[in-house]
Amino acid sequence: MQSTRTFLIAGVGIAVLIAGGFYYLSTKTAKAPAPGSVSTSTPIGDIGVNVDGGEVEIINIENPSVPQPSLERPLTIDPAIPQLVADQLRTNIGILTTELKKNNMQMNLWMELGNNRKIAGDTQGALEVWAYITEVAPSHYLAYSNLGDLYMHTLKDYPQAEANFKKSIELKPSHIDGYRNLYMLYRYLYKTDTELGGDILGVGLKANPDHPDLLQLLGEYQSGR
Repeated sequence: MQSTRTFLIAGVGIAVLIAGGFYYLSTKTAKAPAPGSVSTSTPIGDIGVNVDGGEVEIINIENPSVPQPSLERPLTIDPAIPQLVADQLRTNIGILTTELKKNNMQMNLWMELGNNRKIAGDTQGALEVWAYITEVAPSHYLAYSNLGDLYMHTLKDYPQAEANFKKSIELKPSHIDGYRNLYMLYRYLYKTDTELGGDILGVGLKANPDHPDLLQLLGEYQSGR
């Protein structure tokens, strides 16, 4: 499994670097909103273990009987994606589906499947996968974060984006991207006539005192930039 995971991560890295305009890492400044970055996880037995910023968190599978998304879903790749990237995505998704057919309890592989489908332009496929994770492992804050990103940037469903970002920081108050994404949602796209942008940064700083990213955003907000 380790060799499989290494190959997948390398492949996704190539895809991200080449695709460029199709998939962005989260910005740490309050410029135009961009889709958030996604973290993957590392398997230990049949449970997902998320590695995020050096922290290791056990992701509990609480509802194993939830029906899973079809692993036979056809893959349609955005025709604007370069061929090299498209080929890599097909390879990655093929490996992931094969491994999940062997053991469908590996949340890390489900997350990576959603990531690859998102990069490929399969919005519905990514949505199904990440929504499934929130049902089978409702403590998986990154699944909510990824859903928030999808609703915010692709589906333009801002109430759903707000709800999912809020859930992600409720589950993990140290999840800085959750506060950043909510701030950018409020500042640029949704409820822009309110002070919720500043409020959410205040909540984030209360939970994460003196965090430099949140302080920077608060400074930009207060200066009106």
